[in-house]
Amino acid sequence: MTYYLSMSWWQGSATANEVTMLRRRVRLLEEQVAALAAFTGIDPHHLPREVDPVSREARQLVEEGKFIAAIKVHRQQHGLDLVTAKRDIDAVRAQVARH
Repeated sequence: MTYYLSMSWWQGSATANEVTMLRRRVRLLEEQVAALAAFTGIDPHHLPREVDPVSREARQLVEEGKFIAAIKVHRQQHGLDLVTAKRDIDAVRAQVARH
């Protein structure tokens, strides 16, 4: 089964329905991976886990309040455009603010 998204998703304005659809799809894929792991006898703890896209260096800059420097480092490390890098750093800022 294939899902297609409108180009608005890639331009940063996903609708609530698109986000809901993607969450359901991810949940289904995760269940399928778990079932395949169980079927093949693979310990699910040995499967790759989500990796933080923001490096320790960029995260440290955020914790020091150096947000622009963090965005710059993050862009250079991953070859990202400004908008994507800023979103990632803003997510880290929100995490830091909660703690």
